[in-house]
Amino acid sequence: MDFNIARERAEHCKVLARPARLRIVGELLNGTMCVSDTLNVLPTVQANVTLIFTGPTEILS
Repeated sequence: MDFNIARERAEHCKVLARPARLRIVGELLNGTMCVSDTLNVLPTVQANVTLIFTGPTEILS
């Protein structure tokens, strides 16, 4: 595997490394959710859920 490809894949893994993100992704496999729906899944406040989705936007887009 090319080093650049390996590095890119490692960056993707970093994005998903947060347990809260993985929980939300798991829930999204069951259907569309809005931020307020995720509050029923995660024991947190809306500001924290919003922060969960912010970060390396070049990877998420």
